Amino acid sequence: MRVRAVLFSVLAGLVWVGRLGAVGQTTGGKDAMQEASKGPVGSESNPVRVSSGAMSGSVLHQVNPTFPPFPEGTQLSGGGTTIMAATIDKAGKIVKLEVISGREATRDGILKAVRQWTFKPYLLNGEPVYVRTTIVLEILFGR
Repeated sequence: MRVRAVLFSVLAGLVWVGRLGAVGQTTGGKDAMQEASKGPVGSESNPVRVSSGAMSGSVLHQVNPTFPPFPEGTQLSGGGTTIMAATIDKAGKIVKLEVISGREATRDGILKAVRQWTFKPYLLNGEPVYVRTTIVLEILFGR
């Protein structure tokens, strides 16, 4: 089986695959001027947007999501994808995590686990900076 993802883990009866990527893009012009007014690039108020390629090898510690038993009748066959926007501080800890989309039934377990992840600090000009990225977890049940 070939998996095209950054993170891979197997839990009892559950497989999840994670991918990391960038959130948003600065297009220049008026947007660039608004970005500059937020503070220096890499600050808490203006984190660096980092691509999946740059973040893929920087996870130092990850916690696998766990879920309580689902209520009878809950349809979770096949799985689903949860997309989150994350801000990571200079020390590599997630300081802000919000769900963009995903199944309501799995959100709490995923958020609880991902909030515990740590990353290697991202360096810009040799200095650690705040980072804004996405974390995508793909849940596959019953495989």
